[in-house]
Amino acid sequence: MTSVSRTKKKTTPGVKKDENAYHHGNLREAIVAATLALVEEQGVKAVSIREIAKRLGVSPGAPFRHFASKKALLTAVATEAMESFCAAIQKEIDASPDGTPADGLRAIGRGYLRWALKNRAQFAIISNRDEIEFAKGDHLSELSEGVMEQMNPFILGLFPDTDGKDLAARRLACRALVYGLARMAIDRHYEEWNISQAKELQTVERVLDQFIEMVTR
Repeated sequence: MTSVSRTKKKTTPGVKKDENAYHHGNLREAIVAATLALVEEQGVKAVSIREIAKRLGVSPGAPFRHFASKKALLTAVATEAMESFCAAIQKEIDASPDGTPADGLRAIGRGYLRWALKNRAQFAIISNRDEIEFAKGDHLSELSEGVMEQMNPFILGLFPDTDGKDLAARRLACRALVYGLARMAIDRHYEEWNISQAKELQTVERVLDQFIEMVTR
């Protein structure tokens, strides 16, 4: 997997390198922060409990008090990220100007893309299903399915004659578009198209608008 960023850092900013300095609960937060920093720098596959402990200046066994394994750690981070992701999408839906089916779909897509491009490390984790316990993490899979189901009334509003198979296919098409656009940003494909990171959000939102226009004709 292509790393999220080229920046190379050896320590996590703002983290004290003294295990005894962590108050109750602070070590868990520091572990999560260090994990996200490492993903930002080198990608999800670079994460290891040993490297996290090294960055925090704690004993190799200290992180295991909070997370039984690397997969458990990444699953916990993914769950927190998914909660933030869902809240961002709901915020866009609530702010939808006229509430039409097309506007609802656009709001979901906009919330998805804005969150993913703003939270690249988190998106890299939740979209890397090999590294997290997605199916076994009931809350995580429920949150993801909830986003998919939010599209149902808007799709049915646009296509009243939609049957079960059509609904599933149309949801997949919508999900594939925004996932692909976000994943291309994470994997830095836009560089090949001469699109700077500062222009990525503007570009993907334009693509989203074109997609909504096509499906609503």
